[in-house]
Amino acid sequence: MLELLNLGVFVLKGINMRQKCKIYNLIIPFLLLIISLAHAEIFYVDDDNPCPGTGTINDPFCEIQLAVDTASDGDIIKVASGTYSELNNYGGLKQIVYIEKSVTIKGGYSSDFSEPPNPQSNVTVIDAKGEGRAIYITGDISPIIEGFYITGGNASGLGGSEWGDAGGGIYISKATATIRNNNISNNIASVGGGIYLDHSNSIINNNVIFNNTANQHGGGLLIYYGNPTISDNTINENYARFNGGGLDLHYTSAIIVNNDITKNDTGWGGGLAVYFSSAIIKNNNILNNKADREGAGIFVWECSPEIIKNTIKNNTIYSTYGYSGGGIEIEYGGGKIDGNIISENSAYAGGGIELDHSSPIVSNNVIINNVASSSGGGIRMYVCSPTLKNNIIADNQARTGSGLDIMGSSPNLLHNTIARNDGNHGIYISKVCSSYSKVKLINTILVGHKIGIYVNNGNEATLEATLWGAGDWANEVDYAGDGSIDTGLYNYWADPMFLNPNAGDYHISEGSGAMDKGIDAGVDTDIDGESRPYGEGYDIGADEWMPPLCEGDFDGDGDVDGSDLAVFAEDFGRTDCNQPNVLPCEGDFDGDGDVDGSDLAVFAEDFGRTDCPHPMD
Repeated sequence: MLELLNLGVFVLKGINMRQKCKIYNLIIPFLLLIISLAHAEIFYVDDDNPCPGTGTINDPFCEIQLAVDTASDGDIIKVASGTYSELNNYGGLKQIVYIEKSVTIKGGYSSDFSEPPNPQSNVTVIDAKGEGRAIYITGDISPIIEGFYITGGNASGLGGSEWGDAGGGIYISKATATIRNNNISNNIASVGGGIYLDHSNSIINNNVIFNNTANQHGGGLLIYYGNPTISDNTINENYARFNGGGLDLHYTSAIIVNNDITKNDTGWGGGLAVYFSSAIIKNNNILNNKADREGAGIFVWECSPEIIKNTIKNNTIYSTYGYSGGGIEIEYGGGKIDGNIISENSAYAGGGIELDHSSPIVSNNVIINNVASSSGGGIRMYVCSPTLKNNIIADNQARTGSGLDIMGSSPNLLHNTIARNDGNHGIYISKVCSSYSKVKLINTILVGHKIGIYVNNGNEATLEATLWGAGDWANEVDYAGDGSIDTGLYNYWADPMFLNPNAGDYHISEGSGAMDKGIDAGVDTDIDGESRPYGEGYDIGADEWMPPLCEGDFDGDGDVDGSDLAVFAEDFGRTDCNQPNVLPCEGDFDGDGDVDGSDLAVFAEDFGRTDCPHPMD
């Protein structure tokens, strides 16, 4: 440690005061971390050792709480396999472990405490046996809990929230805890059956949160204020009576990312429910959840979350009382629904998405094979004004508005592909009480329906640059109804030439009737993020056709010619492409570490092309 301090003094010599301040700000936290680690004590716990123990490796404590009581901030507690069920009444509550220090508690050790721990082989259980919580964490602290099976927690009579008893497995209040690599299962509370976070910025990472129960809200997890990160967890088969089978969010800017949220059950929000929150919900698999009221996958109320790049599939509104939003339901909200795959969900209305008095931006989604027994197989809108951009809405089913059912709403639809939805209409437009619909559609592929668009009396639809299909993709009737329909100046009847629609691929191929037929709608990318326009004009629909990328266009000038050949020739024969501290190989197309005959075959296939997509296209 003295050597580090001397090094700091040496570095600071000969520089001005402002530079010194900047360096101090960088170095001091690092030095404090080193000091804390250098002074961290390690305590050991083994339930097979006679009580109480002294906490050494040769005489471990017999209870986790004894180690926590003895430890100081920064200390580490290593816990051997076994079952820990000794309740305490700290804080006037009942729990196995009560934490108000920044300690690290690690399970999964064998009795000799050899490294590394292995929680799968050395199962370490904190089991409250239904008599209290498993873990209670409180205060301005940053503890770490990892490698445990946390089970049998019951918050009955312990309070902790405005709804009553909270956090059966783990309760965290105001702390920034890290909860990672645990199995949190078979716990119960009124809210937050598995975990309850109160004004907490905790990190909940890589846990299995399974089969927990909330008598009210948040079967797996409930977040109340704070900005936690919930990442890489499996949140599976949890139940809440009212809201948020998997997760329930209130007044939070939580980040919910890379989780598998599956087979959870509730009233509103089978996978997760979001209330008054600006959460980011990204890259999750939200699958096979169910709700008996609304929002089987995701339910949103009076807020504007970002729902980005999730797979939302096979979620179901299942009871006779249930209604809408098989995949997503947003009520009185906004936000963003972008880049998701929303498929095979089902509800009475809004099989894929239900928007109720809500106006989010809905963009770059694949909304396919959803079912509504009544209306809005793909999307139903009820008194709202969303923007829909670059979406594929195809192969959905409903009696009314199999693709979209638009009720008393004024959406703006730009560059959408609406194809082969099964029912009476691809798009159905009507009023709600005295609220009439006024719908704008620009650059729309609207093909393969009994009736492409139906507008009821008093409602309006204005279209421009529409591909109505031809042959197998023709509508039986393009448009109908007693309302106002203005089809604009640019209408086309041609084959959209989808790549592989039977496999769900509604990208267009070269020669499509949609190519270069659109107008400038202010949309400069397509569903894949590729630039618009390419070629002579904007393509109609969600996809902008581009030729295949040229692997060999090293200089990005749009062709593969002699200058690119020179680059490839310079790399040809190299075998060190994957070695550290060497220049990368431009020609290692297959990434196997060398530039050989297989790469030459790829380059030869592209050589001579002059149609390579340019980065600026």
